[in-house]
Amino acid sequence: MVPTLQSALLSACSGVRHGVWLREDIPSVVTDTYYIDALPQKLCHDIKPSGHVLLKQVHEASVHFVGAAKNADILIGDGLITQEPGLLIGVKTADCVPVLLYDEATNTIGAVHAGWRSAFANIIPKAIAIMHTLGVDPANVKAFIGPSIQLDSYEVDEGFFNQFVSKLGEAALPFFAGQHRRWFFNLPLYIEHALKSGGVRHIDTVALDTFSNPQLCFSHRRHQDKGRHLNYIYLAP
Repeated sequence: MVPTLQSALLSACSGVRHGVWLREDIPSVVTDTYYIDALPQKLCHDIKPSGHVLLKQVHEASVHFVGAAKNADILIGDGLITQEPGLLIGVKTADCVPVLLYDEATNTIGAVHAGWRSAFANIIPKAIAIMHTLGVDPANVKAFIGPSIQLDSYEVDEGFFNQFVSKLGEAALPFFAGQHRRWFFNLPLYIEHALKSGGVRHIDTVALDTFSNPQLCFSHRRHQDKGRHLNYIYLAP
């Protein structure tokens, strides 16, 4: 059995399987094919997936709806949505925010890789909009915000701060701490706000800081880690 971090909110749902592979589950340096090759051996659920789709992630805001397993090299983007039973979808993260989504009424799931660039480009509203076209009521969606870099570890410069202020005005201020020329950004809070603004009400957040927990987590910012956590979800067939 390989230990995985899980959400209490999603674990209470019988129709879905999910998890996060942390540093202890994954070698420090791997290729994208590692995640695909290791899936059958590492998944410890009672029901196994029948297929899988991962992404070539580019820190943008493209979200794909997938109806069947595809070659992982074909899809480029940072979000996946499916209603296909047994099809595992996932995103790889180190400091960026992973978001797993589930709507029980329509059997719709999503996996989103939300770094600051993707978040700034509105990847969360785009994912919710796609789910809405599939008949999903955002108020029924259960969302899991997984391990990522936290406020105290995410120092940013004045230019970064100004980008968000230019976009949001004073509404950007709650996502920052600090003062002139030294700011800290609360990326998970920004993602949570985006989810709530899109109508999502059921949110489970794990405040595990990838930067300050080197024994548990990979962190690109800490020392340019090459490893990535795998955050996955699939519907029980």
